[in-house]
Amino acid sequence: GQYDVVIACCFLSLFREFEEPVDKLVDLCRPEGYVLATGLFNAYDIDVRVEYCDNSKEQTEGQWQTDSNRFSQRRVSEYLKDTVRSVEFEECQYDLNLEHDADNPVHVWTVKSEQASPWLINGAWQIANQTLMIIQK
Repeated sequence: GQYDVVIACCFLSLFREFEEPVDKLVDLCRPEGYVLATGLFNAYDIDVRVEYCDNSKEQTEGQWQTDSNRFSQRRVSEYLKDTVRSVEFEECQYDLNLEHDADNPVHVWTVKSEQASPWLINGAWQIANQTLMIIQK
């Protein structure tokens, strides 16, 4: 079916490329409806692919994984410009405290900052603060 609002939280950055999952979200949305999706979207015209190898555990040692990809807001907007009414991006503000889990170093935890809202950092020391992408179909 199709829906007035389609919500996707914290999963777009897990994909190597954004096109297929974003197309699916837009397909699920009725005309003039909204897609609200959080992800790692770069305000600069730079795409980032992160691959990591978690050598802290025997079961993951030596196994490379792709995670936390950051897509250029301009590239996503250009891709969607002929298929949707609008695409906007809003930085998410966090006021939370996620503890570091020494048994799971790749997961995200909070680092307090006096100059800004808390940063979400992962075990590769990548800043993982999410951006809200608002698409109107």
